[in-house]
Amino acid sequence: PYLPLAGGIMVGDTTHNDNVKSIYGTSNDGLEIFHDGANSYVRDNGTGGLVIEGSTLVEIKTRLGESHLRATENGSVNLYYDNAKKFETTSTGISVTGAGVIENTSAVTNDSVNILDIKSLSSGTVTAGFGVGLGFFIENSVYSTVNEIGRIEVVETSTTNVDDKMIFYVKDNNVLAERLNITGDGSTFGGFITAGSEDDFDPLIRAGRTASA
Repeated sequence: PYLPLAGGIMVGDTTHNDNVKSIYGTSNDGLEIFHDGANSYVRDNGTGGLVIEGSTLVEIKTRLGESHLRATENGSVNLYYDNAKKFETTSTGISVTGAGVIENTSAVTNDSVNILDIKSLSSGTVTAGFGVGLGFFIENSVYSTVNEIGRIEVVETSTTNVDDKMIFYVKDNNVLAERLNITGDGSTFGGFITAGSEDDFDPLIRAGRTASA
């Protein structure tokens, strides 16, 4: 029995020796699947890209079942380390589990300082300005302003003669309170300013209001 050129149904396995390729398309413009004795390859030599589609799910796993990437239709894309999810896309952004290290060595100042660029993709009004911020949250908590324990904001304004500013917030009585506002003209503090010894009960300098800012 043989498989006719017009096509048919295979009912058994086929074995391809090392470096024997299954080619889909023409020989110089197609998709190749083969094993070279050391590694297995899915290689696209053709025009365009390699598109992998799943009806509801696309997943990359090891032979023993450990997940590396899992992409769900109308849902998240997850990345795994040792079968534990570390990175997930969400409807509002991303979620990272564990410690995160972000390194940028492409943008360097004259003092050879590496710069990490954080950019806002939304524009604000002339009066309110626009900018970016970093929020700090309780460990293992869901995203919510209730769980936010601190924030740093950098705000740019296009209003004439108005400085851009950097604002530092900390939680005070369960509410984020502005504690430091830095502009081109100087800095404004909210609350006490203490300088001197490490003994909180014997500062060299202590100034400010007794009420929370």
